[in-house]
Amino acid sequence: NPLPCKIDMTSLTIRKACITLFALLFLFQNLAHALEPRLTNIIVTNTRDDLLVYLNVEGAFTEKMKTENALRESEASYRTLFEQATDAIILASEADEIIDVNRRACELLGYSREELLSMKVPDLQAPEVRGQEGTVIKNEWRDYQNAPFESLDIHRDGTRIPVEISIAKLAGQERDLVLSIVRDITERKQAEEALRESEQKFRNIVESNPMGMH
Repeated sequence: NPLPCKIDMTSLTIRKACITLFALLFLFQNLAHALEPRLTNIIVTNTRDDLLVYLNVEGAFTEKMKTENALRESEASYRTLFEQATDAIILASEADEIIDVNRRACELLGYSREELLSMKVPDLQAPEVRGQEGTVIKNEWRDYQNAPFESLDIHRDGTRIPVEISIAKLAGQERDLVLSIVRDITERKQAEEALRESEQKFRNIVESNPMGMH
């Protein structure tokens, strides 16, 4: 839609009006670098008292707004999936800085989002498996890349949490980031341990029976 720029002819001569018009065009040209509009035409209407200058701006404003709306919708969709995921999700830099976490990560580890964002990746690991700060994410990517692997995290209260981690690298404009999907496998580990204990008990019974079992 045309954007009206009103020039009061009662206080300006035609020459001054033209200077003002060029000033408006200069301003528009400078704004174009940031806003990327397209100036399609100029309409000048002379009335008895006023000179109305219409700068008709089309196209790029509309496209820019569409792009921005699409980005906002995409970000909203990403945030919804991010927050509603049943697994913990941690976005970190290759220097082990924690960039973002979802709600499940906070629940799993016992920290608020703000607290986690002030921590480093090694702070989330149990002491017995903790890596050197600045090397954890790099080493995980070097050793596993897209293959899931197991590790041991630690809750705020000191409880060890066996986890299965899948990682993916996200290329950024300034630096690469690594997205870690962390699944709590406590129940799986407990089931495996119960199975081992059951097998061991059965084996002990067989070995302690001199007649054997048939």
